Amino acid sequence: MIPQNFINALEIWLGDEILGKQRLVKALEAQEQALVDGKAEDITQATGLVGRELELEIERARRRELIFARLGSHWNVAPKTLTLGSIAERAGPSGTRLDELRAELRAHVAEVLRRNRRIARLVHVHKSIVEETITALIGTHAPEGATGALFDARM
Repeated sequence: MIPQNFINALEIWLGDEILGKQRLVKALEAQEQALVDGKAEDITQATGLVGRELELEIERARRRELIFARLGSHWNVAPKTLTLGSIAERAGPSGTRLDELRAELRAHVAEVLRRNRRIARLVHVHKSIVEETITALIGTHAPEGATGALFDARM
């Protein structure tokens, strides 16, 4: 069995993690809209929101690692081998809520990944448009991965 204080700590952490993912989805939505609108100031602001959420995620990850370390010590297993599913299973009936929260977190993580893929596509499209515009204006095309070129500015 698992002590109730571990269950409580995990439920609190999962609740915080779910709220964090919800905020991250909203920040990603704002970033996506800013990219579509093409306003530099909005893009900067939305990217800052995403960055702040990612910083908070690091703190939540530290909390998770601490809880998992204590659980690993309690069960005499390596913390890295533990998953939310295995913890809920070991917890027995008191792990039912953990399983529900785990499913909710999984859904939010899937939404974050979906949003990230959409933003990556938008950024790729924007990059392609800029490259095509530069090629049309300058008349040359830089090879993939090129970082720049030297030219004689005295001309």
